Amino acid sequence: MGRNSGGVTSSGKGGSSGGSKGATEKGYTAKMVKNIVGMEQKYRRNKDETLHVFNSKGDIVSSIGGKGAQVVFDPKKIPANSILTHNHPRSLGTNGIRRIGNSFSSDDIRSAIKVNAKEMRAVTPTYTFSVKRPKGGWGVSADVASKAFADANRTVSKQGHSYLTKTGWNESNIARAEVTHFHKVMKILAKKYGWDYSKKNN
Repeated sequence: MGRNSGGVTSSGKGGSSGGSKGATEKGYTAKMVKNIVGMEQKYRRNKDETLHVFNSKGDIVSSIGGKGAQVVFDPKKIPANSILTHNHPRSLGTNGIRRIGNSFSSDDIRSAIKVNAKEMRAVTPTYTFSVKRPKGGWGVSADVASKAFADANRTVSKQGHSYLTKTGWNESNIARAEVTHFHKVMKILAKKYGWDYSKKNN
């Protein structure tokens, strides 16, 4: 339970060309949908993770390739107020509810805060996840956010264990607990810090 979803990690110190709008594209222009969502459609089924950096208007700034379920980048090369999006490949080849994949990892959130991104996005073969920075900023340091993530992770793990004890440790229930785990963690953090977190089924 609660297997890490992989994610983008800042190093050093310190298909379709569009898609329908959803909660994850709130405030997007047609150009942003075309460029950002279009890029996501091309990469959401790739086996290796790739980070794409867009400016706030939806223009591509850079793409950084990774290996497997991780991509490492230099935060100094990421402009502030960027929109970051990347694919989470770990659910590739899975069946049933596990095809949804996982929401953000601790590294994803830490990276978004360190580079002061406007938004962090992640896509799986079937879902899109988004967390947008409030107007007043992320409201927390990367280190404190990492601790809060770990605390929320423990809380959700206990809830999941209780759920499985009550409903039975069968494959269906275990799969449901796994795929909702990090979504629940993110809901806790979003409520705590006022982040705009959303997900949608593609």
